[in-house]
Amino acid sequence: MQVTPLSSTDELLRKVTNRISTTTKSKAHSERCNDLQKFALGEPSENFAYENAVEEALKEIEAGKLSKIVLARQLTFKTHGTLPPFSLAHLLREKFPDCFSFCLSTPNAGMMVGATPETLLRSSGQYLETEAVAGSAPRGPSAGKDAHWGKTLLARKKEVHEHRVVIDSILRRLHSIGLADCTKGKSRLLRLANLQHIRTPLRVKSDGKTHPLDAVAALHPTPAMGGSPREDALPLVRKLENEDRGWYSGVTGWFDHRGRGEFVVPIRCGKISPSEITLYAGAGVVAGSNPQQEKIETDWKLQAMLDVITGKSDFSGSV
Repeated sequence: MQVTPLSSTDELLRKVTNRISTTTKSKAHSERCNDLQKFALGEPSENFAYENAVEEALKEIEAGKLSKIVLARQLTFKTHGTLPPFSLAHLLREKFPDCFSFCLSTPNAGMMVGATPETLLRSSGQYLETEAVAGSAPRGPSAGKDAHWGKTLLARKKEVHEHRVVIDSILRRLHSIGLADCTKGKSRLLRLANLQHIRTPLRVKSDGKTHPLDAVAALHPTPAMGGSPREDALPLVRKLENEDRGWYSGVTGWFDHRGRGEFVVPIRCGKISPSEITLYAGAGVVAGSNPQQEKIETDWKLQAMLDVITGKSDFSGSV
């Protein structure tokens, strides 16, 4: 809903009232989460050959044209009906309490629903906080295995390099808007229900002049979503992925008049349309990446949504 200096108060009130009414009526969906089990998914169609695209990206990296690129898969499943978005968002919130669950209405393009671990920016008015999240591994079947896989993730050369690229890019972008004295926290594991990642928090004191949206514009998309250098990576993303990402890897959040706010990146999500759902998941490609392993990483991420929709854990990623 767009608000301009010429907007009619009565018209805005009518639109808000209609939105509240629509949302209230939709609450019934959240009370019938088992309805999701009635929606069998058809075979997925994929927007491009992922491993081939990773191979093409690696050629560009080896030629020195960029250091990282993030390629995202889009898998579309027929649903024989419209999935209830509020039920899906509710189940995602229960399964992934450490993530930000979201349900976004996209004009004339369905609903985006997901649970994202990716915080782009948090502003307290006095400080700006962001984080580097890069590198992925599944959770282990036992405590010992889980700890071993996490320790391996923190030490693996490819993951360490990918994470360093993200941190360095964030620091450069904050410096470009006059925020230079950034404090970097210790890199630790971010453990979710299905995956674990390397996460490094970064914090900088606000100069009192930088609006949160200025910082968002400088940071987004981070190398965790697009690549680095951004100017070289993004055109290649568009070329290799074949289709527009839409709201996937965009920005959603809020801010107030006191300079406080919080913004996240919508990933680990799906776009719900009347007779289908499109799921999104990406992986970072750097020197040393293996095309088959990168596709497996996207399988892990796609599984989060599929588990909630189908109640099964047997996704193979094949099409």
